[in-house]
Amino acid sequence: ALQKLNLEHTAITLLLQDGTFLARAPMQPQGKNTAELFNNHPIFSDYITQGVTAGSYEALSPLDGKTDIGFFHVLTNYPLVLMASMPKATAMARSKAQSQEAYFFAGGFSLLVLIVSALVWWQLRHQFTIAAQLRLQHHQLEYLSYHDQLTGLYNRYFIEEFAEKEMARAERYKEDLSMLMFDLDHFKTINDTWGHPIGDQVLKKTAELIKSFTRKADVLGRIGGEEFMLLLPQTDLPAAAAAAEKIRQELATTPMPDIGTITVSIGVAVYKTGESFLHWYNRADNALYRAKTAGRNC
Repeated sequence: ALQKLNLEHTAITLLLQDGTFLARAPMQPQGKNTAELFNNHPIFSDYITQGVTAGSYEALSPLDGKTDIGFFHVLTNYPLVLMASMPKATAMARSKAQSQEAYFFAGGFSLLVLIVSALVWWQLRHQFTIAAQLRLQHHQLEYLSYHDQLTGLYNRYFIEEFAEKEMARAERYKEDLSMLMFDLDHFKTINDTWGHPIGDQVLKKTAELIKSFTRKADVLGRIGGEEFMLLLPQTDLPAAAAAAEKIRQELATTPMPDIGTITVSIGVAVYKTGESFLHWYNRADNALYRAKTAGRNC
């Protein structure tokens, strides 16, 4: 954007407040490392570090060693420093030709500051907006990748990933780790009789009720259809069975929207050192099957 400005004898330099060089127009002479040359410009040691945010200066040019006069301005909303300068000899010659040149120069510089500040502000705001949108999209995608859209619980992908970490932790610290498998009894009848919208409401209500009995360290997920899984770190078999029975009783006595009460069958399995997640999951699933064949609601 700076390169498009018609600056004539004036040079515009954009720096960070710590002296880091950003841009300059006109471009620096070939062979000159502008970034290093401007890093130690006198305006930093004589003015900016002393708390001065705007003013004029006279100093040797870091590019050619000749005396420059100019103005600098520290932008308040962003850590930027804007410099406008021209060779002193040029300024003096123009001053002799027109006594009001300095006033026009100052006024033009002020206008230029406003233009460039607006341009910088717009560019930064645009970048910040894009960054915020990308962060939001990232969070949304991350949430969708780990959560069941209907109930808001974790999905099977997350449950398996979490389980692997907890299995490693249980082995490392010799701790108990339990898994509860839930399956709503006769759920197909609910969908066939009252329709899928009512069935969805039952699933949501069931998720809320089970979650109300979980601890902060527990992880509850919907792994498909009417099946739920609850992982209980640092929980042995008697404690896991007691938690399952409490949830079973609560579900059996809590009315669901439009259909009354429902029941749930639960399988419980404690992780055994060295077994795979699939083997552990199959043991809990087999326990759930036995609960179904034993008459359900158990």
